[in-house]
Amino acid sequence: MTATEVDKRAYRDAGEHAGAKEVWMIHQPCSSAIGMGILFEKKDFVLVDFSASKVEIAVFANALPISEGAIHIGTWKLQCALRNYIFRTHHLSLSDELLETLLFDLPKLGEEYQIENKTIKTEELRQVLSPYFTLIEDQILETLEQAGTHQRINKIMSNGFQFTGGGAYVNWLTEKIALNGKMNINLSSNPLLDNINGLKKVIQNPEHFKNYLMT
Repeated sequence: MTATEVDKRAYRDAGEHAGAKEVWMIHQPCSSAIGMGILFEKKDFVLVDFSASKVEIAVFANALPISEGAIHIGTWKLQCALRNYIFRTHHLSLSDELLETLLFDLPKLGEEYQIENKTIKTEELRQVLSPYFTLIEDQILETLEQAGTHQRINKIMSNGFQFTGGGAYVNWLTEKIALNGKMNINLSSNPLLDNINGLKKVIQNPEHFKNYLMT
């Protein structure tokens, strides 16, 4: 999501107070795309960062972000929705580890799942999560529509979604928000470290990425 001038000032002040002589900033989608090695290689694509706290979408054309959007629904929110439903409906308190298993492995659980001698239908869990996927898909569509008149939009759509963030590990989640199979899906090989790896590359060669740096 594009940082406001207030955001930039806050980040700059924080860096200066920490002792930095010079503060440079870069938008996270650009940093992640650099870490994934796709910024200059693919140039035209949609980056979807599916993290624990939110889903960020950035549309890139000729290696520059032309449209960005975000929604604060990530894997934590999905697990919380499952926790609340199971507690209120089945009177079970589940650990974070079990909730993560339910979320990550839902398609593999069959039609029913046994927890402490109680049977939970997996269709129930799908229905709990469905409204969140509708909201995420709507945000993706809105972000794409903002770039809909760009001259490279066909190339962007052809290259499809590039998924990063922890949610990229959950294949069925990424497929669920790929606009009903209308977009190609490409998963990062190391989604939890893409942003950090991108920052490392920028620090090592700031001149090469100067067009993406903000002062």
